[in-house]
Amino acid sequence: MTDASTLVDKIHGGVAGAVIGDALGSLTETLSRRQIAELYGYVDDFRPFAFKPFGQTREVAAWTDDSSLIVYGMRSMIAAGGLTTEGVIASLVDWSRTCPAASHSGPTTRRALERIAAGEDPAVVGRGDVGAYSGTSNGGGMKVAPAGWLHPGDVGAAVEAAALVCLPTHNTSLGISGAAAIAAACAAAAVPGATVDDLVEAAMEGARLGEAIGCERGREVAGPSIARRIGLAAQTAAQASDFDTAVRDLAEVVGSSLATADSVPAAIGLVVAAGGDVNRTVVGAANIGDDTDTVGTMAGAVAGTFGGRGAVREDWYERVCATNDLDLEGLAGDFAAMVLRGRTR
Repeated sequence: MTDASTLVDKIHGGVAGAVIGDALGSLTETLSRRQIAELYGYVDDFRPFAFKPFGQTREVAAWTDDSSLIVYGMRSMIAAGGLTTEGVIASLVDWSRTCPAASHSGPTTRRALERIAAGEDPAVVGRGDVGAYSGTSNGGGMKVAPAGWLHPGDVGAAVEAAALVCLPTHNTSLGISGAAAIAAACAAAAVPGATVDDLVEAAMEGARLGEAIGCERGREVAGPSIARRIGLAAQTAAQASDFDTAVRDLAEVVGSSLATADSVPAAIGLVVAAGGDVNRTVVGAANIGDDTDTVGTMAGAVAGTFGGRGAVREDWYERVCATNDLDLEGLAGDFAAMVLRGRTR
């Protein structure tokens, strides 16, 4: 069992890694690896934007919809004393109304919010529809790390929590599978003494369990096995001769697109390539191309949980907290206290 101080440290590192990975990745979002090299050379620190997709005006080190959803989710769980369907929906609606980053939400989340606002059943809304290919993007995986922190060391419980988080937006076999993989990896990373191999195994198991839940309770959608693609990503990263080669190979073999079947395996692969080091992990995400901010959020959450707060680069931490007006230490402490209260009931 993870003790109180360790749990706070793990959660603190995880949410910090997610926000930093998100903010650093936003510099290169939608760009190819070649375009990143032409515009930035190599992104290993915050710098002025050379390109902003979707007409965005955010400043350097600002978060996006990705990690802001994690923080809003954490706040909602703390207020409710745990995770509930009503809380998930209320948090999502509150985020859409009060967070500036919500103006650039992903396609599945945007459609879901519109339909929920119109009075439709969130569980039905989350199943998406074939015509729009909705419910299969990485919007579930990017916000689901708290589902893992709720259940340190318990992959099955983390997967169930991930399915609940996905219900109003990504209630599909692929959506839940990808989200469950990230939640399971965060749950495993929250255990002292865990190894990177443990994170990969947990992610693969989470993906398998999540896919089954999505088929049973949501909408089954065609697509590759995310569990097997995580295995491919981990193998690709492990076999690379060096870190930069691993990032290139993950981009070319696995992909890092908006599709959860690409970006979730890529995120786990980056953690493997970096040996669990959160700072190298988010740098890899910023240079992998395509949906870099989401990959950075997911990979940063897993690696940050693995290493804890002390592993996070201090100047990056201070900058994202100041830019986004965040008290991540207090948030992590409150979240951990809520988790520990739940254990003693």
